[in-house]
Amino acid sequence: MLRATRKNPVRHECYTVCFVMLKFMPDKAADGVYLVHGTPVLTKSPHNRFGHAWIETKDSKGQTVVIDPMYPQQRWPKDHYYQTGQLTEEHVVRYNWFAAKRLERDTDSTGPWDEKITAAAHSND
Repeated sequence: MLRATRKNPVRHECYTVCFVMLKFMPDKAADGVYLVHGTPVLTKSPHNRFGHAWIETKDSKGQTVVIDPMYPQQRWPKDHYYQTGQLTEEHVVRYNWFAAKRLERDTDSTGPWDEKITAAAHSND
């Protein structure tokens, strides 16, 4: 399991924060609600890909929006979030609530669970 360290107490916490956020969402089992692990590009230098987690859900108009754990009160349009992070489908893995709950139980970890995301999550350690 990825754990925070004294050197960097919040690194990798996005996986736990998002898992808990999803756990308490009333519509967590609805179609279109996902825990997402991905590898966006840093918006500041050195512009490396890094492992990150966020929630994708639908807004009141049925549009997909992103809830990023760094800004939990904001909802980002998915297209804008993906463009900013230079994300494509090859950079993300989506988990519905049932898959996330099973993986958390089976691994005793809130993620990341996919090798490509794990490699990016540790690339900047």
